[in-house]
Amino acid sequence: NFVSGEILCRSSCRRWRVTIREKQSQKYVFRLDGYVSKGFYYQINPSKQYILRFDGDENSALRLYNTPDCITLNYNVK
Repeated sequence: NFVSGEILCRSSCRRWRVTIREKQSQKYVFRLDGYVSKGFYYQINPSKQYILRFDGDENSALRLYNTPDCITLNYNVK
């Protein structure tokens, strides 16, 4: 199982961050941040539950290509 996606940014994007956290332990297992468009891919353990969080501004967006059932999404775009 894996989750993959792409962050789309305009030139005025201030910053974005994608994190994946394991629900039970609250441990971060993946973190990616920046100012420009970027793709990502992460393999997960299907026996655990995860939270994927995207933080960004109005000049950034997250496009997911695969969202396994064990992942809950949380968006915070300001």
